[in-house]
Parts: sequence; C-alpha cells; structure tokens
Amino acid sequence: MKHLLLALITVTTIALTSSCQNKAEKAAEKQIEKATGEKADVELSDDKFKIETGDGTISADATATSWPGDIPSSVPEFKYGKVDYVSQNDIGGQKTWTIHFVNVKNDALKKYEADLKDKGLKIIVTQTMENWGNVTAEKGSLMVNAMTESNEATVMVNIGE
Repeated sequence: MKHLLLALITVTTIALTSSCQNKAEKAAEKQIEKATGEKADVELSDDKFKIETGDGTISADATATSWPGDIPSSVPEFKYGKVDYVSQNDIGGQKTWTIHFVNVKNDALKKYEADLKDKGLKIIVTQTMENWGNVTAEKGSLMVNAMTESNEATVMVNIGE
C-alpha cells in the first residue's frame, strides 16, 4: 500500500509536468514498477487517472457528478452537497471510495450521522467543532468516515478483510 501511495504521488507529478500523455503514462509506469517491483498499467487524461498493478487498482475521476453506484446499498448516500470528484482503490482485499463534496449544508454531518444510524451502522466516533466535524461508523467489515469543513465534505467508504 505504501508503494502504491508513493506511485500515486509520482503519477500525479508526472501528469502535471508532462505535455505528452503517452510519455507521461510510460514514465509513470516505469516509476511505479521501480517502486513496487510489479508491472503497472497507467492511464491518464485531463480529468482522470487509473493505475493497475498486481496489488490492485487506484483511480480518480474529477468529472464524476454522482454518488458511485458500486458502493454497497448498506451505506447511505451523502445527499447534502454536490459531488466534486471521486477516487477508488481496490487493493489487497480492501476496497475504498473517497467522494469529495462542495456546497455542503451546515447541518450535513448531523443529518448524515442519522442516516448512518438508520442504515444500522454503529457510530464509533463523532467530533464537532465550529466549522469542522467528523463521524465514523462501522458494520462488520464496512467502515464509513464523513468529514466536513466549512462548505466541503469528504466521505470515505471502506470494505475489507
């Protein structure tokens, strides 16, 4: 996992500094393969990237405008803002979605905590301050973390062993 995070940073840097997509993809693949010792396939575009290795897949989509349809239905959709971007990881038996929101309403965290409870998730952490908040809930191997700050939010959904 540490190697893939390093590789993700490398890919992002190469993508931002390269004017040729194909060259950027090849350079990123070489860096990932060097860092992980595994074959890598990298796909880059203006608003998306995808990295595939033997450990799994990491992807991000800045054009996403809706809640990912492959998140289990046992996780309530966060309906208190506008989706800004979505990233996904599927690595070593762990699947994680990260959804970033803008235009988030002030009472979003409190409402989402109630939504989590309604779906049968157990709240394990709740923290709130003036312009910031966090709620974490779990049910079996499923964990959901929602964080808000000012008018933005990030919801992370993790399913794993």
